[in-house]
Amino acid sequence: MQAIEQCTQLLMICQCAFDKRLRFCAVQQRQQRHFLELKVRLQFIRECLDCLLAGSSHHFLIA
Repeated sequence: MQAIEQCTQLLMICQCAFDKRLRFCAVQQRQQRHFLELKVRLQFIRECLDCLLAGSSHHFLIA
């Protein structure tokens, strides 16, 4: 009986660790997407500013 209880406890611990890992990965992916989107926006803004300084108007800054 004690062996079954220990196995059950171990299974619960593993499940909890797995759930925490999944949540951590989801948060990490969301942060990476956020930073990538920010990096792309900053690159686009910089390109628009470069075009404006060069006198070209073929890029438009869209928020």
